[in-house]
Amino acid sequence: MAGLHHNRERRRRSFAVRSGLALMTMLLAVGAPSLVNAAPANATIMPDTVIDTIGGFNGTWSTAVNQVTDNLYVTNAGTNSVSVIDASTDSVTTTVAVGSDPVNIAVDATTNTVYVANYNSGSVSVINGATNTVTTTIPVGSTPMDIGIDATTNTVYVANYNSGSVSVINGATNTVTTTIPVGTNPQAVSVNPQTNTIYVTNYNANSLAVINGATNALTVTIPVGTNPDGVMVDPGNNMIYVSNHGSNTVSVINGQANAVVDSITVGSSPAGIAGDPNSNLIYTANYGSNTVSVIAGATPAWSYPSAASPVGVGSNPQKVAVNPATGLAYVTNESSNSVSIFNSQTGTVTTTLTGFDAPYGVAVDSVTNLIYVTNWGNNTVSVIDGNNNNNVIASLWLGSAPGAVAVNPNTNTVYVTNFYGDNVSVIDGNNNTAITSIAVGSWPMDIGVNSTTNTVYVANYSSGNVSVIDGNTNTVTDTITLSGYPSPDAIAVDSANNTIYTANQAGTVSVIDGNNNTVTDTISGWMTPEGIAVDPLTDMVYVSDGNNWAQRVEVVDGATGQIVYSIATGAGSAGMAVNPNNNTAYIVASTSNFMQEISWTSQGKSY
Repeated sequence: MAGLHHNRERRRRSFAVRSGLALMTMLLAVGAPSLVNAAPANATIMPDTVIDTIGGFNGTWSTAVNQVTDNLYVTNAGTNSVSVIDASTDSVTTTVAVGSDPVNIAVDATTNTVYVANYNSGSVSVINGATNTVTTTIPVGSTPMDIGIDATTNTVYVANYNSGSVSVINGATNTVTTTIPVGTNPQAVSVNPQTNTIYVTNYNANSLAVINGATNALTVTIPVGTNPDGVMVDPGNNMIYVSNHGSNTVSVINGQANAVVDSITVGSSPAGIAGDPNSNLIYTANYGSNTVSVIAGATPAWSYPSAASPVGVGSNPQKVAVNPATGLAYVTNESSNSVSIFNSQTGTVTTTLTGFDAPYGVAVDSVTNLIYVTNWGNNTVSVIDGNNNNNVIASLWLGSAPGAVAVNPNTNTVYVTNFYGDNVSVIDGNNNTAITSIAVGSWPMDIGVNSTTNTVYVANYSSGNVSVIDGNTNTVTDTITLSGYPSPDAIAVDSANNTIYTANQAGTVSVIDGNNNTVTDTISGWMTPEGIAVDPLTDMVYVSDGNNWAQRVEVVDGATGQIVYSIATGAGSAGMAVNPNNNTAYIVASTSNFMQEISWTSQGKSY
């Protein structure tokens, strides 16, 4: 109980600070406040000075202002009430009894209605601003913490901390129309009325929930910093700012892309956050350092990734490979025994090849324009000639259950994992013959090649490690153990930076330094990652989440190891590939039977 009390007290202080900042910024935005009228008419009002102090409150948590009526509302947690102040005289005109432990308050100036979140009552008190009386009390979720209002739609949003949800209230009927699960411990809520989008910080999930106000559906959850406390929306620029209490940062999010475009270090333990639209300045109240950080809203120009419309392929697509030279992507369709060829220039599937047997893996030799497809069903590899109408020119018998395949175009060598054989077959691409077999770990699931160092990396699913093969001698030179019980099932190699990434069914991505074969980082943030690909030119790593509930691709900045973008995709997201020539990624969705291109859009305006 002591820990809970301490946590709750910290939130009390953060809300008080946030509300004070919001009031301060509102005053900055609208100019000289009405409460300066309390000074004598001939007095000189100096800027940045305290012009009055109003007392008589008990356990003040937050404040809100109705700029139309010039009334200020203050919550009193100690007396379960709201004080109403006439800002023209700086005097308390009345006190309104509300629920137990009122924490936050919001005003709809359009309807002259005040909404109060009662933390211990699990309710919202509705106050008529004209009569200063409670007209109704609305039950919501457990421990409501914050309130956001969309005056355009007359809708109220309540973040319920212990329920992990947001209650949606119809302001016309004062009834809860729906409850939206958003994440662990939703702390703060803010609304962009121009886009009808609601943003909610999940304090203990380190994320920002994005809600579509038209459908009341959770559209995406964006990873941010540690313990996101406050959230502020800049509607004009469609930018969102999140203060991260635990990481001492502010996450800057583009509302169009739903992507984090910057992370700004501020003072210690930032809590409240507010902005001045006139100056495009953002303020954070830093609880730990007793300071206020001032952030300039303008930032360098940037770009963000987005997924194109899905394109149908065959049944149960598994893997995808792209030839950067031709711009063609090849998709293996396991259940329909076919390979779809996608043309990135036209955005369509131009050809479907048949005659395979449960095709699974696919790789392209960009030098020879030969495509290699593994057939899980009959233990063979089909060789497709991309120069000759994509005809199959060879079929090679290999080990048991050939799965993944990779090519070193510098040596014209092909490597195939045999899942049940616990080995890797090596093929000479000059004559398409198998030249040797290399024993690796248990259940080799995926394979990648560093063509610069001529080193091959094999993700062994059952043994939870990575086998390192010297391409010059075709021998295993090292075995890299991954922590825990990772079950790695996908691997990607960044030849430019000599870095290897494994996607682990444990919900993590392991980062390996190819210079010394050591794990340097383990990144969390997925449910069941299935596919992984890296762009060596941008150092961006794409990881698909195969869980049908997740339906997304997370983009990791290879330089920092941080998830910087989250892109909604289809169910059963699986294999991935990257074309560095045009900065485009490809993903196949095995349950939805389609593939998508993920490309980058430049943002011209510098925000």
